[in-house]
Parts: sequence; C-alpha cells; structure tokens
Amino acid sequence: MNAQLMTSELFTNALEYGTGPITLNVAVSPDTVRVDVSDHSDVQPLAQRPDAGDIHGRGLLIIEHLARTWGVEMWPNGLGKSVWFTLNTN
Repeated sequence: MNAQLMTSELFTNALEYGTGPITLNVAVSPDTVRVDVSDHSDVQPLAQRPDAGDIHGRGLLIIEHLARTWGVEMWPNGLGKSVWFTLNTN
C-alpha cells in the first residue's frame, strides 16, 4: 500500500511540475522495490514545509517518511530528472 501511495505522489508531482514525457520504472528484487518517475524538467524538487491549512506540499514529506531511501538524479545537460525511492519488500 505504501508503494502505491508513494508512486502516486511522485507521478502527480511529475504531471503538475514536470515537462515532456513521464516515465515510470519499477524494479523488484527479493529484498527491495525501487520506483523511478522521470520527466524532462530540469527543476529539482524540494520538500515543502506546509502549514496545517495548506492543501498541497506534502508529497515529498510522505516519501521522506515512508521510503527506505529516496533521491533525485538530474540528467546531464539539463535534459530532465528521475525522482526515486526504495522500500523493503519484507
């Protein structure tokens, strides 16, 4: 369930703030699942610190809280990025 929520958050961020095609990749190993969401924007996402009444700005906070690890890989020459997370499968 956490993987679905987190994937939805990253994909929604790519739809709202990214550009160009969006790519979703999922890799599963015996111990870990890794999800990558890529787009062609060269703007690096930053976790927000929303106030209690704000209706946006919690997606990356959810990722930070639930992921085993997560990060952003910027592509060379400003051609885009991949935002990813890993979760333990057991």
